[in-house]
Amino acid sequence: MRKNRFIKRLFSFAIISSMAVSFCGCGNVNNNYGKSEMSASSTQSDASKDEDMSYDEEVRPQDDFYGYVNKDTLINLDLHYGEAYGGPAADIMNDVDAEIISLVSDIATSNKSYEPGTNEQLVKDAYIQYLNQEDIGSLGAEHFNKRLKEINEAKDTDELLDIIGEIAKEEGQILYFDIMIERNFFESEKNALYIDQKDSIFNIALKDIYESDEERQMLRSYVLDALLACGEELDEAGRKADDFVYFAIDVAGKTDYQIMDAENPYASFTFYEEDAFNEILKNLDADYFEKTMGIKDNPYGGWYVRDKEQLAMLADSFNNDNLECLKTYLICDLMNRYNYFLTDEYEFLKLYAPVSYLAKEEEAALYTNSLLESRISELYADKYYTEEMDEELTRMYEDIKEGYRQLINEADWLSETTRKGLIKKLDNMYFVKGGGTPHEVDKNDAKLIGDDAFITYVNVNKDNYNKELDMIGKAHDRSEPIMSAQTVNSMYGIDNSFNITVAIMHAPYFDEDADYYTNLGGLGMVVAHEMGHAFDSNCINYDADGNYNPDWISREDRDELENRMDRMIEYYSTFTIMDIYHVNGELTCSENYADKGGMECLMKIAKTDEQRRKIFENYAYIWCMMIEDTVAMDKLQTDEHSPECIRVNAVLSSTDEFYELYDVKPGDGMYVDPEDRVSRW
Repeated sequence: MRKNRFIKRLFSFAIISSMAVSFCGCGNVNNNYGKSEMSASSTQSDASKDEDMSYDEEVRPQDDFYGYVNKDTLINLDLHYGEAYGGPAADIMNDVDAEIISLVSDIATSNKSYEPGTNEQLVKDAYIQYLNQEDIGSLGAEHFNKRLKEINEAKDTDELLDIIGEIAKEEGQILYFDIMIERNFFESEKNALYIDQKDSIFNIALKDIYESDEERQMLRSYVLDALLACGEELDEAGRKADDFVYFAIDVAGKTDYQIMDAENPYASFTFYEEDAFNEILKNLDADYFEKTMGIKDNPYGGWYVRDKEQLAMLADSFNNDNLECLKTYLICDLMNRYNYFLTDEYEFLKLYAPVSYLAKEEEAALYTNSLLESRISELYADKYYTEEMDEELTRMYEDIKEGYRQLINEADWLSETTRKGLIKKLDNMYFVKGGGTPHEVDKNDAKLIGDDAFITYVNVNKDNYNKELDMIGKAHDRSEPIMSAQTVNSMYGIDNSFNITVAIMHAPYFDEDADYYTNLGGLGMVVAHEMGHAFDSNCINYDADGNYNPDWISREDRDELENRMDRMIEYYSTFTIMDIYHVNGELTCSENYADKGGMECLMKIAKTDEQRRKIFENYAYIWCMMIEDTVAMDKLQTDEHSPECIRVNAVLSSTDEFYELYDVKPGDGMYVDPEDRVSRW
């Protein structure tokens, strides 16, 4: 199950790592400062677009504010071997890793005896177990070989489905189908059952499998290697690998990529009652399917399905004529999931496993964090979230909330009914900060630590799966953090809640020694951005209670919103990186809305030029990053966030207070004609 996948995908502030980075860094990896990254063709003079800037040239704020603030940092920044990006945000990630290592190590090396089931007991025992384990790569072999035998001996698809169900209930791994238990997008106080769209097979994107022979060959090689390692003869393994690639191509061909790339994927889910769901599953009985997955009772009377045609194809393929291909899928999928514990038994997997260059103690600490993420979240918040942080964050939230209230009330193009609805949505926001409410300790949780690291891994996954099953039929809880405290990110949820993590509260986002307005340009902009998502081009379709209901806004107001959205798309599409690669204004529209609305909100809070200067400069600095050119170009097509230099310059080029403070005039690189500037409000 992949809880909260869509929230993470669409509505995060996007720092780095799993948060989809696209810092273009005003230059390339050899630190050649290059040209101004703000190349908004139609809004700049030819001279400002074509001039090269050397190290010695002054960068004026009127021409390239991102470069003006970040030039020295970028010039002195080196990307080390294996790094695709670097900058202040990357430094935060390293700092947080160091904090996690310190936290886990301190607990694990303590002479204290911790009560059974507490976070500390589990962390200490898991760390020590991993640290002292010398045969990690063989721990899963016996278990995997048992499953391999069961799968190979299955006589029909009923037996295969039983095996899938056993693996789900006993190991917490969902094979073949992508099942989620998540809040109901249409009734936000409830949870619901979902079958998500499959977007990859064995970590290879379906779109790439469909379009690229190289990716198909990569898939075939993995399957062939896996089958050979499992004892298949070469000819037979080759035939099965070929058959599986054809199957994967069929899945890719039935996949709706418009849904996959949709600006608002929530709208693509359709609810099917049990009878209709049975029709999609065809030769699979819905009741039997649910019981197999451990769902004893479906109180919702059906399922939400994201990609009906793909699911129908997967279900139709689950037949006895396709039995050998299904076995190949399950064997390779399970091997892919457990590869870390199988590399000694199946040595080819070392080709697919990342190599660690960390000390064993550091590796053990980070592994423990990945295994016990929610428990370490509580420990991390308890250690690093201070009372001073909470006071400052609470002040920011209240000030920003009031800033949005002013923007909404002053938007004379809104009807009074819509204005009241937007104010209600603002007032109904739920702010999750710190580590959330600690869970109740259960001494039986001590049993999660098994006889070896693999058994512990299985036990924890099984426990997580059971907790998700336990959500069925229960009310959705908005107070639950969307992310762990040690995740460097922030996030808005369409249930009208948003989460600021403890880990993001590092300089330059938040510095306890900095003044309020400097921090407002960092962490404050994060808060304003997330709150701005409530009113972006996607989430405006959700009412004050977080229910998908586009008609809650009047048709007249929706027309004006769509007109503003079209202008925002057109505006951002004129910006380029490296002078020729254009931003995808449609892909990035919702994030651009949140950026622009967030800055407009901060301008309601700042009252003096000095306050605004501090906001502008720290806002530019939090996005300072250098990234490899090829990575930056790829993210233009895949990342819903604009490149970071554009997030700074495009926002400020449409901010009147910026023009006043820096005396920006026609002909300057940051100048945009008044009629071409955009506004959320």
